[in-house]
Amino acid sequence: MEKSTKRFIYAALFYLAVGAVVGLLQAINPYWVNTLRFSHAHLLLLGFMAMMVFGIGYFILPRFSSTSLLWPGLVTIHFWLANTGLVGMVLFKPLGVALMSPLLTGLFYAAAVAQVLGIFMFCINMAATLATAPALPTSKTVSAPPAGTSTTATAAPAAARPAAAAPRLTPDSPVAHWVDGKEGARELLVAAGLRPVADPQHMEMVRKIGVTLSHACMKHGMPLDDVVARLSALPDKPFNPSPAGSQGLAMAPAGGGCGAPSAAQNAAADITPDTLIGAMVDAYPETAPVLERRFGSGCFTCPGFATETLTQGAMMHGADVNQLVSELKAVTGK
Repeated sequence: MEKSTKRFIYAALFYLAVGAVVGLLQAINPYWVNTLRFSHAHLLLLGFMAMMVFGIGYFILPRFSSTSLLWPGLVTIHFWLANTGLVGMVLFKPLGVALMSPLLTGLFYAAAVAQVLGIFMFCINMAATLATAPALPTSKTVSAPPAGTSTTATAAPAAARPAAAAPRLTPDSPVAHWVDGKEGARELLVAAGLRPVADPQHMEMVRKIGVTLSHACMKHGMPLDDVVARLSALPDKPFNPSPAGSQGLAMAPAGGGCGAPSAAQNAAADITPDTLIGAMVDAYPETAPVLERRFGSGCFTCPGFATETLTQGAMMHGADVNQLVSELKAVTGK
């Protein structure tokens, strides 16, 4: 965690301790109840809660979007605005009332303005960062040939190809396989609550990382059994086995789990920044100690273990993805 964001965490813990002491004073002596009510509330609200949110938000949210904070230099300015504003508010408010001093009241207003400016700075920085976050790269697909173009030179006649059975769709099948295999599946999922798949770009991301139907239902609070039953009742699309390299209905062999490629599929694959973390560990167990040292043991129980790439994991933990890939290749001999 960067020093500038870590400061917010330390400040939040400090204000929590101070707020607890002020609360104790109010409990011991009723005189302090009215005198320190404003200070006590704002030490806990703007001191503890808000600064904890600022620190975690600056660190976590950009990494969830696989990007960096747009204006990191503003974090330090926000920190000092937030702290000087809070200290000024909790001091000048009760003193201004007790001493009936226009000067102290004016200083209180100035401190409140500093606090609001800091909050606006956080909102603008985070909103701009998330709005400009790059979309995950999409997989290359095999496009259909132009109308009127003969395909006999590149494909064997249908009669000469062995018939292929359509893959069986289960709750653990990727969402993309349901969309590709059932008429109206995408529209049904959107109506059921999985609205992000209505966006073609998001759908490509779902297809790339292999999000399973069970995982999507859990994340969006959708009843899995009901969704599976409604999807299964839809008519099947004509099954066309996907060419090599496409992202169609080519299902992973049993044992891949959660839509991730199986160890057998990945054993011959190179480790790249786009490699799924869970699939890599399945294929190369020797990479686990590297991830534990870099990301911590919690990495292996994280829900993103099966769906996040090395790039996303590195962003979340502030690591250099190229250096991480080099270490992983070194232990696997890739």
